[in-house]
Amino acid sequence: MPRLASLFVLLVCLLASASAPAEWAPVCKTTHGRYGETKSKPSYSCWQAGTPRSCPSSTHGGCNNCGISSTGAWKPTTAHTYFLDLGLAEALANVLQGTSVVEFGAGHGCYTSFLRAKGLRVSAYDGIEGVAELTHGLVTTADLTLRLGLPSAGWVLAMEVAEHVPRVHEKQLLANIHRHNREGVVLSWSNSNGGHGHVNPRSNEHVVHQLAQMGYAHDIRMQEELRANVSTFQWFQQTLMAFRRTPLARRVKLGELWPTWKWEKTWRLGYCSSVTAGKRASCDTDTSGTWKVWDGLNATGMHTCATRCQACDRCRFVSYSARFGDCDWFTACNLDALSNTVPGEKASSNVLDHVTLQVQK
Repeated sequence: MPRLASLFVLLVCLLASASAPAEWAPVCKTTHGRYGETKSKPSYSCWQAGTPRSCPSSTHGGCNNCGISSTGAWKPTTAHTYFLDLGLAEALANVLQGTSVVEFGAGHGCYTSFLRAKGLRVSAYDGIEGVAELTHGLVTTADLTLRLGLPSAGWVLAMEVAEHVPRVHEKQLLANIHRHNREGVVLSWSNSNGGHGHVNPRSNEHVVHQLAQMGYAHDIRMQEELRANVSTFQWFQQTLMAFRRTPLARRVKLGELWPTWKWEKTWRLGYCSSVTAGKRASCDTDTSGTWKVWDGLNATGMHTCATRCQACDRCRFVSYSARFGDCDWFTACNLDALSNTVPGEKASSNVLDHVTLQVQK
């Protein structure tokens, strides 16, 4: 009898799983031809739930004729079909395997659907009004220009989003990205103002600088792996970037260390190559030194270090450590050759606990 009971339970479970409805999946456009001499429109093929399929004749590729809200969100209908680069999606599934993901600006959920099919835990959000109804609950409405308090994940994925958000809301967008990841960020940010709704194009250099201020290391290896696997939509080979959190990003709140000062563009992640060894030094005669909490300085931010440096005759560069709560100052420092290790630490320690800048006087 126990054996029969076990078989009965197994049969019930199998019937339940067979009758459970499959998760809704969007139809996504995956390829396009190039405009030829005939100036014909691009040709498309589509993908849905892991299966190639022909595209419905009533759909529009992308959202080039969509309306746009004041927050930059598109206003698509069920007739609009979002793009999906299969090579890039496969690479994302590989590099993010084993972690969780929050996707911002998910549209109809093409990348979320693909990553979920690969076994990743993904939550998707977009500013599209009524997107939950359009996507049968796959994507949830969230205004990225407002402060969000959603469940965080290992990584935030935000592709083809930032250039659409008005510049006045850029800081809030970055704050939301920062608040909702524990490990890192994969994003794309177009530097072209020619795209539909591109109201805030930015260069790669600007994005790297902004993320560095927030305490992120530019993960060039991951970035190049993702770019190399782009199979269709070639603009990702110029706009896609990857960043990892550092101990600095884990310890500070956005804006705590990074107000806008006239010298902010000189900030670099890393540590001056000279060695201070925690020594006190004279601002009149020495070339480097350390300001610690023991001499009355509680280094709660780079501003404290920079202010102290401005008052020190021989200080031209300062390295601030959020972890150690100190400021190391230098008369000379090569910002293009900052150290990979910090004096007194193991080689494996993360130098990105330190931020170095040249103080203008």
